[in-house]
Amino acid sequence: MKPQYFGDSYDIVKKAFIRWLSEFGPWVTHPIFTEDVSSVVAEAFSRLIGTQLLSSRTLTSTIDRAEYFSVLKGQGNLFLDPDTGVSLKRLNGAKSVRVVFGDELVKWSLERPHALTLIFDQSYSRSVQKEVAMREKLNYFADRGVYGFIYDSHATLLLLSGDKELVERAGEKLIREGLPDWRLFRGEANRPAANAPKPDAVEFLASSVASQTCTGKQCGRPDENYIDPRIRQRDLVQLEEVGSFWLWAWPELLNWKAPIRWLFSPCTGRDRWPGDLWGVDDEGELIIVEAKRSTAASDPFNDFLYLERRRMTGEFAPPTLADIRARWEPLLQSELQFLQANYDALRSGTGRIGLAPGVVPYSAKRIIVWRWRQLYLDRIAPLIMSPSYRDLCNSALEKWAKRGSWAPNYFALFTILNSAPPRFSAVGKRNREELIQLTPASHVHARAIECSLISETNVQIDCRTMEA
Repeated sequence: MKPQYFGDSYDIVKKAFIRWLSEFGPWVTHPIFTEDVSSVVAEAFSRLIGTQLLSSRTLTSTIDRAEYFSVLKGQGNLFLDPDTGVSLKRLNGAKSVRVVFGDELVKWSLERPHALTLIFDQSYSRSVQKEVAMREKLNYFADRGVYGFIYDSHATLLLLSGDKELVERAGEKLIREGLPDWRLFRGEANRPAANAPKPDAVEFLASSVASQTCTGKQCGRPDENYIDPRIRQRDLVQLEEVGSFWLWAWPELLNWKAPIRWLFSPCTGRDRWPGDLWGVDDEGELIIVEAKRSTAASDPFNDFLYLERRRMTGEFAPPTLADIRARWEPLLQSELQFLQANYDALRSGTGRIGLAPGVVPYSAKRIIVWRWRQLYLDRIAPLIMSPSYRDLCNSALEKWAKRGSWAPNYFALFTILNSAPPRFSAVGKRNREELIQLTPASHVHARAIECSLISETNVQIDCRTMEA
């Protein structure tokens, strides 16, 4: 908020929205002053807007933003009044004080999952069609478990919450107050993402990689300050575990028929918890992934076959719904504790690797998380912090339990290292053939996942189906 614009028509719109939405609880305001403001002006703005001001401090480009915005913690409904609005990309210098960043809004929204956040947002450029920019913005938040809509007018406002139902109720309230529905831009952000259909043909292990591909998932390159001390080369991809980490960020890379809810990444437990990644889809099908590196011919189905042999003889009793929850829930709590304790260090890249169990791959002292820390913060952390994550997982697990059948889908996942093509050893091919005698052939799959550098700072992740 700039003092010279105090009391203009934009402020009247802000005041009206806060008053109309007051039935959802009291509101507080962070004005985000970018120049020194007297107590008289601050108090006058508070009276006009109709809420308490959380701070009258000035935001500068040299200030610690995390400390500056720490007053937001534990608040209820919140109005933010930046000079310009919302930037999905991090900015530096003088531009940074005029905006709030997308990742900041995700964090604040998920920390207050049942509260509303209203942001003054005049960040739209004339060089980009406003509808396109608004849709991009809503999709960004929806992908991270935060829902919302945009009041599209000369005084544009963005409303967000981790509670989708609360957002819908807020929209209904505004319409009852007389706003035309077409003023509330919802885009397509809150619709479920389309998933590529499952191939009709049964997948087989082979040395060729099919053209059926889920491509174009892009992110920043890994932080090369974090390397596994056991690995001498400084390659872009160093460990096969990163393949399952990428699946955590983008489950759709697996090219599966229904949305997948990942549960945990076993680091140990071959006898009862084989594989590197466990999940369940929204139709109640269990999915277990084993990651292997492509630099050597390998046998990714060995542990799965060992388990199925023991199941056939009665030596192995498949986990029940209670067993899976008993393993998943403590790991989820540990993941949330790790995130809370290390959020600032992950953001700045100042943390140290160390043992810390959780739901994502945490072997080798969590080297994967620290190395790919930006991807973790941008996509995985918002997911597991979202209130809907636990509900969606439990719903999918209950559907699996009602099926009354163990029958997981077993996936071999080859992580491409040094551009080496994925290869199955002779034993691996034989074990695959035996595995499909013990479990449906349609439940045995193989994928190859690869990371390529597309610029000095960004990479692209592609995942391909392996077929005969």
